[in-house]
Amino acid sequence: MTIATQERLQKEFKQVQTDLKEAGRRRGDAFGPNCDWHDNAAADFAVEEFKRIGVREEELKTRLQNVEIIKPQKETGEVALGNAVIVRMGDSDEDEVLTVLGSDDSGTKKGWISYESPVGGALIGMTKGEVKTLRLGHLREDVARAITITVKQILPGDF
Repeated sequence: MTIATQERLQKEFKQVQTDLKEAGRRRGDAFGPNCDWHDNAAADFAVEEFKRIGVREEELKTRLQNVEIIKPQKETGEVALGNAVIVRMGDSDEDEVLTVLGSDDSGTKKGWISYESPVGGALIGMTKGEVKTLRLGHLREDVARAITITVKQILPGDF
């Protein structure tokens, strides 16, 4: 992931930890001394909220462990993680600029795609002028939609 994504996730992690403490307090309040243990919608809600926030905390903790920071790629001989690429998709008349990054980065900014996505994975290793046909949509070849990707230019990463 990029440093910007790491910082964004760390900020979210801190907020989730604060939210989890507050949810724990609400859960405790819902099970207070005047609690009706058999019919307590507030307690049920507090328990579910605490679980949901706890799951998000674990998700973020896992994602932030052993982070590998992606640095802008300087080499432009072939597409690699951290390169920007000018591509032509299918029969479009427009070129697109895509930056191949990690799954946590994709969609964060316009044109940032994951190397794990079908298009991002296809781009890795391609060279200028190379064309690939990609099947999208279905695992069955007779139903999948084919699209061509043409690498017009490989640029250093700029993020």
